[in-house]
Amino acid sequence: MISEGIGRAGLALKAGIAGAVIKLGIPPDVLTLSSLLPMVIAAWNLGQGRLVAAGLWIVLGGALDLIDGAVARASGQTSTFGGILDSVVDRASDTLIYVGAVYYFDSIGAQLYVTLSAVALGGALAVSYARARVENSIPECRVGFTERGERIGLLLLGLFTGHLAQAVTLLAFLSWLTTVQRLLHAHRVIGERERKARRAR
Repeated sequence: MISEGIGRAGLALKAGIAGAVIKLGIPPDVLTLSSLLPMVIAAWNLGQGRLVAAGLWIVLGGALDLIDGAVARASGQTSTFGGILDSVVDRASDTLIYVGAVYYFDSIGAQLYVTLSAVALGGALAVSYARARVENSIPECRVGFTERGERIGLLLLGLFTGHLAQAVTLLAFLSWLTTVQRLLHAHRVIGERERKARRAR
């Protein structure tokens, strides 16, 4: 009951903000692109070791990223290109944050975590690519432990608690695990479909 109430409150808040943005006449694609600026600032702060500040900027960028879709739906401005732009901007945002982490760990001489940050970045991109590629063949592929929301949440937890190294280590492992889960899901679903097709002949 509590989680449902929180969910309804969140949706109501998002709808209210989206309504205000629509009244200002800001197109959803502009919101999508504007979410990159906080991520650039977050990456800079992260690289300088200002972890809490980086986390706060990521929260702002994430809020803009959430609102753009609500604005598009509420204003009837959803488009195929808008969805593509949103996906590309998400990948750019992920890259900025992990590059900031690489710079930070390199500056303090933590070479193991430089490597793990790079592995985590590759995993984040692989998770998204796996979904996009698989969904060319099956309707949906949202399986796995760490979709983007979970990855951002874990990263924020690491930033706000000062345990970024542990967060990056988990992300390096869980992102690639999620990629494997999606490949296994695709293998199972496509295999079942092909077996049904052969039996129907």
